[in-house]
Amino acid sequence: MMATSLAFFLGRKVSRDQVNSDPELYLRDEIEMICRIQCNGVTITNSNLNPLALGLFPEICFFNHSCDPNSIISYRFDDKQGQMCATVRLIKPVKKADELCIAYADVLQTVMTRRNNLQNGYCFLCKCARCDSEEGLAYTDSIKATELRLDEIQRLYRWSRSTEAGQVLNSLRSDPERDQSCPLVEAKLFRELSTLAVRAGEYDKAASYFRIALENMQAARVCEYSPIIGVTLALLGKTLLFLELVEESARVLRRAVDALTVAYGNDEEIVLDCQLLLEQALHEQAQKEMKALSV
Repeated sequence: MMATSLAFFLGRKVSRDQVNSDPELYLRDEIEMICRIQCNGVTITNSNLNPLALGLFPEICFFNHSCDPNSIISYRFDDKQGQMCATVRLIKPVKKADELCIAYADVLQTVMTRRNNLQNGYCFLCKCARCDSEEGLAYTDSIKATELRLDEIQRLYRWSRSTEAGQVLNSLRSDPERDQSCPLVEAKLFRELSTLAVRAGEYDKAASYFRIALENMQAARVCEYSPIIGVTLALLGKTLLFLELVEESARVLRRAVDALTVAYGNDEEIVLDCQLLLEQALHEQAQKEMKALSV
């Protein structure tokens, strides 16, 4: 179906009868193109990790995968060149001759889900150090069910069905039989719950959920300079500032600036926003201390 649509989009003179009779013969070029895009394309995201588009970058195609990557890709539209540009940055120290790897999969997924997605999308069984170390972990049916429902929530958001997504999230949170022993799944769940609470204006709840998400990411040994850590810290710091918890906000925003600067550089919008929020938190903290001294 996708290959047929691509053929018509490209103006190929091929009839539907020909396609139906032998698609591999008449759509060979289109099928090959789709396979190349599937295996080599990357999801372009903004600095908040929201997906924007699919992109093909010849140099990026040479990077192999690791579920515990030492590098990440960030994207920016270059007005002078009139095109999207990709930048690769290290988030971990490397030694000479170390291979630079990026993550093709969501680092907050369990090993079984990562491997399944990589096998289906890229046709290989991941044997990276992280997968090998997590291979023997036992996942209960409850953990598997929770992860599947979190995938369902992502689809609902993509389809603009946020009300249904919120209902599923709240049912997961309140499920007394949910197995809470997997930090990866719990991190993902509470990351979604915190976003839902912010949208509902429940900032105390949001701050609590952000904290739980970060605790679980740390328990799962997610790299401290991973974008998901930096973005979550930034959101927590902003929420705490709104709640006038300026001391904690300043501590959290410092960590966010450090993590995001490593991941995105000094001049990315989210880094500049965090720096401004940090300055605001420090200013309000100083005013609070001066007021206490004058009493």
